[in-house]
Order: sequence, then structure tokens, then C-alpha cells
Amino acid sequence: MIKFFRHIRQRLVAESKVSKYLLYAIGEIILVVIGILIALQINNWNEDRKMDKTEEAILIDLKQDLLATKILMEDDSNYNKLKLKHLNTIIYNIDNKVPYRRNMDTIFRAFNAWASPFPVMTAYEIFKDKGVETIKNKKIKEKTITLYDSTFIALKDDYDRAEWALFESVTNPFIVKHFSYDSLYDETVLSPNNYEELVDNPEFKNLATFVKHLRTSGLTRYSSTIDEIQELIELIESELK
Repeated sequence: MIKFFRHIRQRLVAESKVSKYLLYAIGEIILVVIGILIALQINNWNEDRKMDKTEEAILIDLKQDLLATKILMEDDSNYNKLKLKHLNTIIYNIDNKVPYRRNMDTIFRAFNAWASPFPVMTAYEIFKDKGVETIKNKKIKEKTITLYDSTFIALKDDYDRAEWALFESVTNPFIVKHFSYDSLYDETVLSPNNYEELVDNPEFKNLATFVKHLRTSGLTRYSSTIDEIQELIELIESELK
């Protein structure tokens, strides 16, 4: 093709057809420009296809991580609900001076047993590594960043850290002083050293009430977080379709 155009150019010069040569030269330049533009467009299409595949892969992985995180948090929430139920029973027993029974030891673990949140972060780390601009859907992008960089962190820092702080500074010292670890029905339980004295101890009820309020607050956070996860899952599913 190049030889063909060179031959035409040489013939026009030899025949001294300047006007036709100029027209030819302009046409050749236009063809070259068009060729460059087409090449750039094809390259852009290829890059867009690569980007689309990367975006789709990230969204699929992100959805799987969110589904796994939702299951974990639902399990955590159910576990914490059970412990909250035990705390309510303890407070009821204190208020009504319910006599001690050996099976009560199974509920005293509610003081120092709760589920901590552990969201699955693998896909989000890839999401950040590839660049947030990879995700074209602005709403998905914003909600993903908010969920991982705000909601999850708040759940861990505000609720879970509060549980740990209370356990380390108040709950555990109280348990060590007033309870003994024992085994019942093949599980570890807390057995009161002196139940009657414990029931009359106002510090015991204060502790149970405080942990109850903290656990209730945590369950509220879990519930709103699970709703946020589900909303993002639905947005991703809609985008993938």
C-alpha cells in the first residue's frame, strides 16, 4: 500500500502536476490522520473491555464477600441476642431474689461472652488497589467506601472496643473476685462463689444493667449494618445484570 502511494506521488511530480500533487498530499495526510484516529478508537475499545472485565470481577468478588460478611454478622447478632436474654434473666433473678440453681451457671457467661465483628475485606482491598475509578456506578462506589471505611470501623471502634474496655477494666476483675470457672453440660460456665451475697451486692446488678445496655446498643448497630450490607448487595446484583 505504501509503495502504491509512493508510485502515484512520484508520477505526479514527474508530470509537474503540482495542483494535483498538493491535493493528493492533503488526501494522504487525511488518510493517515483517519488511520491514527481509528487505531486510537480501537485501543480505547480494548481498554474499555479490559476495564469492564476488571470491574465485573471486582463486583462479583465484592458481592461474595458481602454475602459472607452478612452471614457472619447475622450469626454474631443471634449470639449477642442470646447473651442479652441471659442478662435479662440475671437481672430478673436479682430483683426477685430467685434461689440459686446449678443451671444458672450457664447464663453468667453472658457478662464476658459476646461476638466481635469481623467483616471479610479481601475484595475491598483489591477494589482499593485497582483504583476506585474502576467502579463506574457512583452509588455502588460511594456505598462501598462508606460501608467499609465508616460503618464497619464504627461497629468495631464504638461497640466492640467498648465491650473490650469494659471487660478489661470492670467485668473481668469482678468475675475473678466473685466467680469460678467450672464445667457443666460439657461447656465452660461461671459458678458464683457466694450467690446469696452476690444477689445483695448492688455492684452486681449495676454491672449486669450496664452490660445489657451496651449489648442492646451493639445489636442496634449490627441490625443497621446488616441492612446496609443487603442494600449494597442488591445494588451490585442489579449492576451485574
